[in-house]
Amino acid sequence: MNTNFNTPIKKMYLLKTTLSFPKNGYSDKQSVLQAVKNYVLFHNFIVKVKNRKFPILHIACSKADVYCDKRNISNEKRKKTPNSSLTGCLYLLRFSYKKKSKRYLPLPAYGENEHCHNHPVTPENLASSHQGRMYLLTAEDATIAKTMLENHAKSHDVQKATVDMVTGMRKLRISDINNLKYSATHSDEKSAHGTTELIRTVVNEY
Repeated sequence: MNTNFNTPIKKMYLLKTTLSFPKNGYSDKQSVLQAVKNYVLFHNFIVKVKNRKFPILHIACSKADVYCDKRNISNEKRKKTPNSSLTGCLYLLRFSYKKKSKRYLPLPAYGENEHCHNHPVTPENLASSHQGRMYLLTAEDATIAKTMLENHAKSHDVQKATVDMVTGMRKLRISDINNLKYSATHSDEKSAHGTTELIRTVVNEY
């Protein structure tokens, strides 16, 4: 894996806008994570906390690192080709907690590649994760899906009804819809309308 942030990579993808931070930073870690989350979802990618070790907070692209074969199976004996979304992406944000001000402040990048991706940052990239697909859903999509789920529509029909009309991209996977059906029917507080995680996610979080 290439860990030198100044070393040129075959192709890097730079975001059109940079994440701007308040001059006085953030009062707590949750505020940092929320600000970063709003920014990255808008720019079609997801992040993960790579290192929570106090006082430095490392937030990396969800595609950071590379596939690790823990079973050590040779290619000749492997029955399936490893399917991993990890690309070794170098995108990284770092925040340092300052005891004097009791605030989290952003640290400068080690090199110009540290704020770039080695994969496209497109709606398709965002749709490769559950969190991203939930973000791509509009309030209208949520209403349509909720109504169809309440009327016991087939998962495939719900998926077709929420497809992006311009790109044809499927915003929901069949597994997403089946999970929503399960959560609606196995909730602690069952209701005739079966309130779903989908509606709560779209309305409350976004």
